[in-house]
Amino acid sequence: MTLRILVLTPTYPLQSHPEFAITPWLWRILQEARSQGFQILVLASSYRGDLRDHAPPFSVVRYRYAPAPLETLTHEQAIYTALKQTPWKWLLVPSLLLGGARQAAVLRHRFRPHLVHVHWPVPFVLQAMPLPRVPWLLTFHGSDLALLLQYPGLRRLFAPLLRRAAAITVNSGFTRDRLQQLIPGLRRVEVLPLPPAMKIPPPDQWPARDPHRLLFVGRFIELKGGDILLRAFQQVVQAVPEARLVMVGSGPEEARWRALARELGVADRVVFRGRVPPEHLVQEYPRAAVVVVPSYEIATGQTEALGVVAIEAQAFGTPVVASRTGGLPEVVLHGETGLLVPERDPEALARALIRLLRDPELRHRMGENARKHYEEHFSAQSLGHRLAHLYRSLVRGRDPDRVN
Repeated sequence: MTLRILVLTPTYPLQSHPEFAITPWLWRILQEARSQGFQILVLASSYRGDLRDHAPPFSVVRYRYAPAPLETLTHEQAIYTALKQTPWKWLLVPSLLLGGARQAAVLRHRFRPHLVHVHWPVPFVLQAMPLPRVPWLLTFHGSDLALLLQYPGLRRLFAPLLRRAAAITVNSGFTRDRLQQLIPGLRRVEVLPLPPAMKIPPPDQWPARDPHRLLFVGRFIELKGGDILLRAFQQVVQAVPEARLVMVGSGPEEARWRALARELGVADRVVFRGRVPPEHLVQEYPRAAVVVVPSYEIATGQTEALGVVAIEAQAFGTPVVASRTGGLPEVVLHGETGLLVPERDPEALARALIRLLRDPELRHRMGENARKHYEEHFSAQSLGHRLAHLYRSLVRGRDPDRVN
């Protein structure tokens, strides 16, 4: 018997708009799960009225939620970012949720799913309500947990629905602990990260490493710790004059970080690359000697829930120096795949970077360990197998013709 999985997600890759690199990791992990013998149907929102787009090998049903010119709440960027930047788009949220719920009700009879898998359950678990007798699997990604942290009213509203879920997956033990503190009484919470968004080319296609190149990748926002890195880098260049720092990304802190680099006298050794598409980013990770993830917890309580950049770096066999915060200690094994340092401590960060830059043998050994660690715990293949096992466990013992 082939188990049928209905995946509810507001955003899903668009073949007609490949410039929007939205949720490619979701396509990859579902592809791996499908190879285990599942029939998967994805329900996602339309973009500018386009209902014809699909993403093989899955069937994709898209629903309308506004006049075509206004359907820009999803796909172009993260929904929460769009709402912050363009407040009037809050008016689209009710129709986005209702449109998906209506279509889910139709698919309840047409597709007859054995399991509903909801991504970003706050608020999109509301779209699963037309299927109350089908087991729910909910997947948190971080931004939805941040909403629960910031707004107690949302916790009270969504707690009963979250407790109804057969299982919830989160990206790290750190996220799991926070979620269980916020919403006691959840049935089953499992750690199941998502694979890197990019396709990892084989090692024989990687460029040569630069033994003096440090790499930062991420949004230029406070919690990513670019200011801490620049202060550490000032000390690094005093010990390793050949050192160079490449900072990939963009965001509201960019002007401040550029000014800080000039103030610290390292601007000539720091390259601000801006945003880099995935096909170019795959050349950055293997070229670096060390990838740096200097994130820290900010006043709102937000920090790195997992550390996707650290995972991507390890996929390319690049050792990582990261802060001991959030989920990063679950990704970077201290002394094996990289080094962990206290957060907000530029001196400790500088010492770790200098140690690795001066010891090519240590970098090589950690890089090999990092690659193995990635393949065993964070690759699309390993995570897809784990997701498939979870799917089966949630419908085992149920009569698939009676769950609807």
